[in-house]
Amino acid sequence: MDQKKEATNNNSPDIPEEWMEWQKYGHSLIKESLKTQDETAKYVIGLVSTVVALYTSILTYFGLSGQANISIFVIIPLLCMLVSLGVALLVFKPEMEILDLNDPVRIMKTVAHRSRHKYIFLSIGIIVFVIGILTIPFVIGIGTVHNPEKVQFVVIEDKKPVFENLSVSFETKSVKTIPLVLVQEDPKTYTIQLSNGNSVKINKEWVQGVIFIKN
Repeated sequence: MDQKKEATNNNSPDIPEEWMEWQKYGHSLIKESLKTQDETAKYVIGLVSTVVALYTSILTYFGLSGQANISIFVIIPLLCMLVSLGVALLVFKPEMEILDLNDPVRIMKTVAHRSRHKYIFLSIGIIVFVIGILTIPFVIGIGTVHNPEKVQFVVIEDKKPVFENLSVSFETKSVKTIPLVLVQEDPKTYTIQLSNGNSVKINKEWVQGVIFIKN
């Protein structure tokens, strides 16, 4: 009788069956999380490249890429995207560590450690990516409000070569320049921004008249 009772006690599990199921689920979750995190990081990297391409197109469409007065705002989304890209790439950063294949506990701890690091990098990347997305409408709004004033100069004819040497273009067979961005005006000069982003000072004595273009 005592032997049967002892055998029954030995066969009784120390851990409830439901707990064992949760343990198995936890083990599989740790193993699968690495693959899931890698796939999510790849998706974020793909989104970053797509958003950067769309953002540059938006800047061109709204004429914001050449506005020096808001350049600091224009680069904010790009910086966010670059940070997001860099952090997402860290998800794939290899970690060299010698593992004892006969020590399953050590292996589990190592996998869990790597999964935790990947999770941190991925979370930061996603958060910064979302911040970058949210700043794009802000940049467009700032650019619309601070739309620069555009002008056309009617220059003295013998000064036309000077303007052309400064990379200022003219309308065909005319002494009237193409529309230019007026950055600043002082008593003696006009500061204009060229299409390539460079700024040039123009002596007012070279100009016969100024046409202010409505935005």
